[in-house]
Amino acid sequence: MRPHLVTDRELSEARKLVIGSYFTHEYSLEAAALFNPSIVLHPDQSELPTGSIRFVLSLRATGEGHISSITFRTGVVDTNNQITIITPTRFVTEPHAVLDAPYTKSQFLRQLAELRFAGEFTRHTMDELPATVTLPKLKAAIAFGRNQLIDGELNGSAVAAPAILDLAHSNYQVRFPADYRMSERVIFPRSPSQRNGIEDARFVLFQHDRWHAILLRDLHGL
Repeated sequence: MRPHLVTDRELSEARKLVIGSYFTHEYSLEAAALFNPSIVLHPDQSELPTGSIRFVLSLRATGEGHISSITFRTGVVDTNNQITIITPTRFVTEPHAVLDAPYTKSQFLRQLAELRFAGEFTRHTMDELPATVTLPKLKAAIAFGRNQLIDGELNGSAVAAPAILDLAHSNYQVRFPADYRMSERVIFPRSPSQRNGIEDARFVLFQHDRWHAILLRDLHGL
């Protein structure tokens, strides 16, 4: 951008960063607000002093345009109850969407009933599917059901079909590479229910004899 500047004066580092951010469309995730934390034990408690614990913190981050996303931090609580937040990285990465994530049909039907979409078309469509389904199979079943329609038959398909797909898109899975630091990860809105941003996140820690997993649930989904 140097040839387009109206001055030959040397620019400060701060001005260079501002100009660079303008022309690279740099986006500030936490420009407007950073709030509503949720905390859970980190699944990796290795290499810590005796009595200390490591945790994962999620935060609702509101950026430019007032669209909120979910960002992350890690920290440690020591034996004196002193809390240390690990300095975050400067850059973040979006996760990969799991396009063939499975849905449990019985749970999916309960959610449709709660939304008052458990009508004739919904029953006809879901009856054709196995106990566990994926989004491609669900789309195929909806298309097949619509193609089988006769005038006046299976009332409510015009409303139920989009509702079924909206619910499926709102129940999604994303994955980050395991070697990414927590502060390098961000979850942006992905589903119809998140068009105005993601609500506060909640962590649930599942424990088993052979594995540990953390499930992040969006209040709008699941």
